[in-house]
Amino acid sequence: MNKNILKQDYVECYVAYIDILGYKNKIIESKNNLSIRENILNLVKEFSTLMPVRKKCNKVDYYTQTHQFSDCIVIFVPIKTHNLEDIFCKIKYLFDKSLNYGFLIRGAVDIDLMYWNGIWGSEGARKIQEDFSNNENEYVRLCLGPGIVSVYEMEKEYAKFPRIIVSEKIEKEAKKTRLKYIYKADRTIKTLDYFIDKMDTTSINKSNTKDKDYPYIRLWDPNMIFISKNIQKRFEKEKKEYISFLKDKIENFKKEIKELKREKYYYKLKEAKNIIEKYEWIIDKFEEVIEKQ
Repeated sequence: MNKNILKQDYVECYVAYIDILGYKNKIIESKNNLSIRENILNLVKEFSTLMPVRKKCNKVDYYTQTHQFSDCIVIFVPIKTHNLEDIFCKIKYLFDKSLNYGFLIRGAVDIDLMYWNGIWGSEGARKIQEDFSNNENEYVRLCLGPGIVSVYEMEKEYAKFPRIIVSEKIEKEAKKTRLKYIYKADRTIKTLDYFIDKMDTTSINKSNTKDKDYPYIRLWDPNMIFISKNIQKRFEKEKKEYISFLKDKIENFKKEIKELKREKYYYKLKEAKNIIEKYEWIIDKFEEVIEKQ
């Protein structure tokens, strides 16, 4: 073992913690439902083999560390090598993939310290691919640091609804992150904070509110599919396709709500009320952005 690996310092990183909502119940249903089982398998594969979203960042994306376990994934990368847009791209990718398989996600993003190994640079990435048995690579899959504690606690305490909440540090950084691709097609969208909303506390059951709440990423905004794409000519066409995608998911969620409200199933499942509340919340959010287009 290379003991120098253990001497690396914590570095400031963008850190995201994401989990799949309703995972436990879907796993139970999958015992007798092949379609659900296939959807779970496909989604977990997406989480465990997260690929770069931005083609121009393929080389840089080797730096990004992703750690998946069951229905959870942690993504982190030094703020010196990436910008916040890269992290938002990955989260957006996971959100859309989850929707495609009939799931919703929630989580949190912050800027905090994480253990970072120098071998995770571009040279290290090539070595990792060539030889996983190399002693220098023993700590390649390490996920350690105050950052993971921060985002986990944020998600656990405040991300009740299917949303990715952001810390004050992330919100400030978003205001400085310019969006060159979207701006070419829509001059009203200049910086990344355009996609950050404040929580409407009137929509939350008072028994579930906390003393503090966090803003969250409006991942379902049709414009967000362009934060990493230079497709100015296809801007309106792809927006319409994404809106159709959201409408289709709204109908699916409404069917899920009807199923949950069926008397026999409703009283069998203790979590039914909470699940219905989450579906209704996201349906409202989808309909809001659709109406604005």
